[in-house]
Amino acid sequence: CCGSSRGFQMTLIDPTRQEAVTYVRRLACSSGILGCFLQRLDVYVPPGDYLGCVEQQWTALVPRFVVRNECNREVYHIEGPRVCTCAMYTDATFQVLSAESGLQVASIAHTWEDALVSYNLKLTFPSDQVENKQKALLIGAAFLLEYMFFERAKKARCCSCW
Repeated sequence: CCGSSRGFQMTLIDPTRQEAVTYVRRLACSSGILGCFLQRLDVYVPPGDYLGCVEQQWTALVPRFVVRNECNREVYHIEGPRVCTCAMYTDATFQVLSAESGLQVASIAHTWEDALVSYNLKLTFPSDQVENKQKALLIGAAFLLEYMFFERAKKARCCSCW
């Protein structure tokens, strides 16, 4: 009943059918227009160890997120395209920036694939520059962005936040 704002717990399984990582999102309003109760996704690895989180930062025009490690240290900043944060995207690319250098280290893109007649969520990063733990955090960020910005775009073509 809560649509794209619903909370969830998602567990990814490795090729040996063992739990690899778990993502937990609480129920929260996706628009964040007033900056209250912003989005957060927590990431855990077996046997329930906290790996870090992805937190929405309040902004009026540019969707922004911070990725924190298990020590609550900022490791990445994620910035989306310059539009109303409540808009429903169809195609968009979010830049993943290093918290230390400010340089782009990855991207999260949501695109329409004509050949497949479907939307694709694509996370791109140089494998030698990103640790496995940080990859798990970025995959969580991609899932959070999918729920917040893209899920409703598959069903509707206008902003329904007003």
